[in-house]
Amino acid sequence: LKKKKRCGLCHMEYSVVNLVLQVPQKAIDDLRSTWAERSEPHKAHVKACARTHKAFTYDRVGVCVLCSQFFQLGQQEHYRPSYEAKVQQKTITQRKLEAELEKRFWDPVKQLEADRVDKKLGSGPEVQAIEGVAVPPAPLAVDV
Repeated sequence: LKKKKRCGLCHMEYSVVNLVLQVPQKAIDDLRSTWAERSEPHKAHVKACARTHKAFTYDRVGVCVLCSQFFQLGQQEHYRPSYEAKVQQKTITQRKLEAELEKRFWDPVKQLEADRVDKKLGSGPEVQAIEGVAVPPAPLAVDV
């Protein structure tokens, strides 16, 4: 009889020999939370993870060969970004959005096209707010 264990990340059963890396459960939780920030996890997967979770935060958990690529040496900032890195990424994204909205505001043709799209969608020419940035419609964007 061969002994099999589940991979800590993908929950597939593998022979113990194929679990090539031991990582703390905290690293797996951090990687999953990073993925959850980027996309919404499926409800069934969340329930399955909650049922199969039997390790404490700093227990060592075996990871299969396929999943071990996410925990390479020297790449901790990718699967476990620091708070400063997360704040910096949000700031960069916010600045890009503000620059794009400001550029659109001062370009009457793009503003006119955006106003036409807004009218088709029913949102009208009132103030447009996107993630804390409010941009009023341009004065030249009146479609008579």
